[in-house]
This record gives sequence, structure tokens and C-alpha cells, in this order.
Amino acid sequence: MMPGTRISTARIGVLLAAAIGGVPAAAQVPAVMYHAHANLGYVRENFTAHLDYLAANSFSTITLDQFYEWRVNDGILPYRPIMLTVDDNYILGYTEMYPLLAARGMVATNYTHTRGIGIGAPKASWQQVTEMDTAGVFLVEAHTQTHPRLTDITTTQVRQEVVGARQDIAANAGGKVSNHFAYPYGSYNATVIAELQAAGFKTGMTTKTGLNTRTTPLFELRRWGGDGKNLTTFLADSGLGTLPPPPPGPGWILDDADPAALPRGAGWTALNSSSSYQGRSLVGTGGSASSVRWAAHLPEAGTMNVQARWSAASDRAASATYTIEAADGSHVVTVDQRSRGGEWVSLGSYSFAPGQPAIVTLSGLAGSLSADAVWFEPVATTAAPLDLLVDVASGIKTQGQAGRGWIGPEWSSLTKSGSGSLVLDRPNSAAGPLTIAAGGLQITTADAVAAMSGIAVAAGATFDVTSIAGGYHVPAGQVIAGNGLVAGSVVFGRGSTLSPGLAAAMAPAGAGLAPVAVPEPSGIMVVALAITAAIMAAINPLGAGWRGDR
Repeated sequence: MMPGTRISTARIGVLLAAAIGGVPAAAQVPAVMYHAHANLGYVRENFTAHLDYLAANSFSTITLDQFYEWRVNDGILPYRPIMLTVDDNYILGYTEMYPLLAARGMVATNYTHTRGIGIGAPKASWQQVTEMDTAGVFLVEAHTQTHPRLTDITTTQVRQEVVGARQDIAANAGGKVSNHFAYPYGSYNATVIAELQAAGFKTGMTTKTGLNTRTTPLFELRRWGGDGKNLTTFLADSGLGTLPPPPPGPGWILDDADPAALPRGAGWTALNSSSSYQGRSLVGTGGSASSVRWAAHLPEAGTMNVQARWSAASDRAASATYTIEAADGSHVVTVDQRSRGGEWVSLGSYSFAPGQPAIVTLSGLAGSLSADAVWFEPVATTAAPLDLLVDVASGIKTQGQAGRGWIGPEWSSLTKSGSGSLVLDRPNSAAGPLTIAAGGLQITTADAVAAMSGIAVAAGATFDVTSIAGGYHVPAGQVIAGNGLVAGSVVFGRGSTLSPGLAAAMAPAGAGLAPVAVPEPSGIMVVALAITAAIMAAINPLGAGWRGDR
């Protein structure tokens, strides 16, 4: 499909809901369109950067089937859902996009015009198309047989293109039933839609830009163009770079404007409020038929401290009810929404099993209800300590939250893997070991790792303390070892340990000193001899040396 004309400049950020039929239609699911051909703007590096951004920010790629269930049957989606679509089945979809998606556990839709498979500009073969579909990574769907403008041909010809494409996929892709269709060139009208419906299709994808809500017509779905855009342009055009505020700790927030939120009953209105998360919340009149359900498959299972937020007012319900669906059944908590507006109020800790969606429902019989947001904060247990594995892709930096929030005392260890850089810019209280297995880990405050029992820097990895004025003062008892690289000034105070393997005595921060290798543990004297030449050569011109303030 060739890109159509942009007709909307909607953004995925904080939007005011439009009340349609009494139920706000704010919940939005974005979709992105690509073509795996250089002449149509495909650049591997751009596509990779898009995927890495989505992964680093907890987006979950979903299928058209999942979207349909959400849209029609109130199905439950993963946290931050997004649809990735690729048109025309060019061979780079198989040789490049497919492995990039598979490596990240992502899924995309492969809209294919079936009589062009394996011919013309290099296209993937039926064998390759079936392989990708069977793997559950690149799912084949219909894009006509010959890629005509459907509004320029007869109704009989439209029927052949639509029905024939569905038949071709079933015959050549292991019996696959294609339920989703993309219009070539974004060309469609009421006649085309009628033919799709008669053929058994469930959705039709256009080239109109915008977001998909619970009221978007199923045969006029929208998507943003991703071709020819570096990450900066892609985020600016789609609005995906505007993310909601992070929670005040680890975990995930489901907002009233998210696809996770489902208002039921009449009378729900989106109102601005300075005490609401993102500045707005749904407000409705209580009653037996009125409720708001927040539901999503979170990135992780486990025990969660479930917290709710609302905007308080004198007419709010004195007995608003939150029902939490947990692994051991339903739990009901009653709160007074006339007070504590703008606070995160704990509803208790509950366990959610792997594969189980997190579900919280607000209801009430008297007074108005404020449905703002729900926060699921992971809680460590003896049976499930929250070890944190950070895998940051190349070029991506996670500021402060280490991918999941502050690193509190519940973390029994921190492992930094992946080739990218991770920045810790706030105090953390994790007391276990820190392992920098790959890539770089930078701290901008000593308190970020001061409570750690030890820091191990693997070969090829970097521990960067150059941002700390005066150097990183190693606390008593902390061991820094390994055979990787340490950049910046490290100061050993009285009672701290100059342990085997440490080679981080460097020039003050900001001196531009290149990282120095950390040798394998072999004794203090051997370490000192091994690093003296490198250290002195670097720091003598600066008139500064390493310090051992004992």
C-alpha cells in the first residue's frame, strides 16, 4: 500500500475525551505503517530505532485479532498496546524486519497482495510468508491480489480482488484464514467496504493518520506512516514520544484515557482537574449500571500493591467500591472519595498469576464517582525477590527508573546487560550486588549505588562516574572488581576497601580521562603495579592523582 494523504494531526499524549453516546471515547490504540523497500523510505537503522524505543518504553505490539476483540468484545489488551503493519511483502520484510521483530518478542502484520508473491520487485515467497506467520511474528493478511486502486475498478473486479486474496492465503499459507484487509493506496468507498464484509473480513486498514478508539469504524482503521523517518521525526509525527508521567515508584499506571479503561453506563464525562493524574479524570453518577474497569496484561506478574487515585469533591461517593480481581479471587475495598484527592491510596497487596490480567473495577450506588487511575506497584516477597535485569538496546538510555522504577530495598541484585547505556540519576537503596555485564552504566549521584554491597565490571563493560564532581567516594565495605572499564575519579575514604581487581583511581570528573581497564583480581600490589603506568600517564598532565584518604 502506498501512503495516502495525511488528514489528521492527532497526538497520543494527553487528550480530552469526546463524549459519544454517554461514554468517553478517549482510549486510543496507535498503529504504524511501513514498507520494507528502500525506494519507499525503509531504512534498517530507523526501523531498529523505532522498535528499540517501543521496547524501552514498555509498549506491547498486538495483532489485529487482539484489537478486534478489544474493540468489539471489550477484550483485555497488554500494557501500552500498539499495532505494527507492513505492506506489500517486500523481501526485506523477511530478511531484516522479521528477525528484528523476533529478537524483541514483537509481532507485526504482513499485508500481502497475493498474486505478487515471489515476483516483481523482490518479494518474500509463500514458504517465507508461511514461516513468518507460523512463528507468530509476521502475520499474513490480505492486501488484494494485484494491488489495484479499488475505487477505480468495477464491483465485480473488487469482489475478485477481495475474495481471491482470502482464498490465496488459505491455499498457500497452511490454511490461514485472513480476517483483516488493507486498502491499496488507501483507496476505498462504501462499495468496497460492503464487499469486504460479505467476504468475511473483520477490519479494513486505511492510510489515514490518527488513533483508533472504541468508536473508530472497523473498516476505517487509522495508522501513522513510519517510512523514511528517523526516531526523532517518527516520535514527533506520531506523538509516541509524549509519554504519561511515570509512577512515583516501580510499576505501571492504568489511566482513565488508556485502552485499559472501560467506562460502562451513562453519564461519564471527562473533566479537567489539577489533582488528577495527567490533569483529567472521568466523573460519573453512581448507580447499579455505572462502573469503570481498568484491565491490562501487565509486563510482569507477581504481588502488587494496588493503589487508586481520584479527584475529591463534596458530592463524591462516601462509599466508592473498588473490586480487585486477583489470583485468589475478588477483593472489595470501599473508600471515601470526598477526601484524599490527588493522592495514591493503597487498596492493599494482591497476587496476579502469570498470564492473568490485572483488573480493578470502580463502582458505587450513591454520590458521584471519580475514575482517574490505578497504579500496580510490584512488592517483593520471600518467594519472589525482585531481581532486576536491565537490558538496554544500543543507543537507548533509561533515565532514573532503570526500566521499572526506583531500585528499592526489595531488589536483591541489579544486573545491567545489553549494549546500550543505563543512567541512574537518583538515590536508590538496593543493598545487593551490582553487575555491569555489558554496555555502560553511568551514575550522576553517588547515592545511586552507595548502598550496593559490591560493583562488578565485566570485560568490555563500563562503570562511568565522570558526572560526579569530586569523584565517587567508595563507601566502607563496598568492593569494586572485574576486568572492565571505569571512567572518572574514584576516592577511597577511611574504612573503604581497596579490593583486588579495582583499578579506578583516576583524574577528577570532567577531566576527559579515557577509561582504564580493570584487571582480574590478583592482589592489591599486583593491581597497583598493573595500573600505575596507565593512571600516571593520564593524570600527571592534569596535576591530579588518585587518592587514598585513609
